[in-house]
Amino acid sequence: MVVIVMFLELVLLAITGCSVAHREEPLAYAYNLTAVIHRKFLNNRLGVRSLHRRVRRYTYDRSYGVNHEEAMMLLRKHNEYRSMQNSSNMLFMEWNYDLQELAQAYADKCYWGHSKKAYRKNVGGFKHVGENLYAGNQKFDINTPIKMWYDEIKDYVYETRYCPPGVMCGHYTQVVWHHSYALGCGITFCENLKNTRFSKGYYVVCHYGPAGNYIGRPPFKKGKACTDCDKEKYPFCIRGLCSSRPQIGSESVKLVPQATIVFFILSSLF
Repeated sequence: MVVIVMFLELVLLAITGCSVAHREEPLAYAYNLTAVIHRKFLNNRLGVRSLHRRVRRYTYDRSYGVNHEEAMMLLRKHNEYRSMQNSSNMLFMEWNYDLQELAQAYADKCYWGHSKKAYRKNVGGFKHVGENLYAGNQKFDINTPIKMWYDEIKDYVYETRYCPPGVMCGHYTQVVWHHSYALGCGITFCENLKNTRFSKGYYVVCHYGPAGNYIGRPPFKKGKACTDCDKEKYPFCIRGLCSSRPQIGSESVKLVPQATIVFFILSSLF
C-alpha cells in the first residue's frame, strides 16, 4: 500500500506597527499531513458537551470524539516527550475539556488546514491557543500523530531556534513548549476529508493552552529539572515537569525554599 506523506508549513504574521508586538502572540504554526488507516476504538468517551454523530468507519462503528483511554494516552505521551527535554521550566500538561470541545468541533468540519486564529482566541481562559493537525487514511494508532510531531526534533536547532530551510519543526516545538500546560484533542473519521489527496480518513486536532511557537523564542530553557519553576504556582516536580499539584500515581517532589519533600503516590499518569 502506498503511503502518501505531505508536509506543509503555515506561518501567520501579525499585522502590527512595531516589531515588539510580534512577540506578544504566537505567530508561527506548522501542520503536517500523513496518509496513514484506522483501528477499533472503545466507546468509553470523555464528557464532550458538543453533539457527536455516529458514523461507519470502514468496518467499525464508533461515535465521534475522544474516549477516556485515548485522552489519557494522548496526555501521557505528551508528558513523556516533554519530560525528555532536560528542561528547567517545562510544565506538566493536563487535560482540558474546553480545548477538547474546541478541537473536536473543528475536527468535525473535516477540512484539512489550520483553523483561523480568531477561532482559537479567548478559549478556556487562554488568550491564544496553539494547534497541531494530523490526518491519515491507513490503520490508525493513537500514538502515531504525537510521534510524528515529536520526530521533527531531528530538524530543530535549539541554538538558532529555527529549522533548516525546507524542513518543518513547528509541531515538535508546540508539543514541548514549556508554558503550554493544557491539552485537548478531537478525533473524527471523515467520509470526505476536504483539501487532501485522499477522500476519507482519520482527522486528529490537538489544541494547546496557552499557545507556544513564539517566533525567535526557545520552546524551553535547558537545565536541571524544575529549577526554574515559579515555586509559588508550581511547587511540585513530576518526572522533571513543573506542576501545581501532586498527581495521583506519580513520584513527585515538592519544591520549597531550602527543603525538598518527596511524595510517593500510588499509580502514574505516565
